[in-house]
Amino acid sequence: MALDPIVWALKDAPVADCIERLVLAIYAEHADEDGANAFPSYKTVAQRAMTDRRTVIRRVQDLIERGLLAEGDPAAATAIPQRYRPKVYDVMIPYSWWGPAAVERINTYRAGRGRAPITPTTRPDIDQPPARAPRADTGRSRTGQQCLVDTAAEPAQGCL
Repeated sequence: MALDPIVWALKDAPVADCIERLVLAIYAEHADEDGANAFPSYKTVAQRAMTDRRTVIRRVQDLIERGLLAEGDPAAATAIPQRYRPKVYDVMIPYSWWGPAAVERINTYRAGRGRAPITPTTRPDIDQPPARAPRADTGRSRTGQQCLVDTAAEPAQGCL
């Protein structure tokens, strides 16, 4: 576990909502110092994010489409038996996020593990997430709302 991927996921990653941020942070927690080789199972991520496994799968696909996650090297999980082996992902921390000293440190780390160095081409900046749609029920009164007032008194404003 390395701190840099977690900090990026929690503070600077352009995610669409809180579930995406949490899923990305869980992958970042399991990643190497450079964001590579995160392979928690969907079940583990779902348990830790307190959400459904299908939700995790959909969010991971969204993160891949927007460039925050990428499929990693499956050889990283070879210690796990084939039938239980989860997919390996890389947390795609942009090159511009790292400072010059950090880039040198990360590239030295990657070279020691036989990986190519990170560059602006291999780790491009990530676009902002799509704008959230406004709520469909904005401005509508609530129907069937329970009023907590004395029935003999006049009903409270907004209660039916």
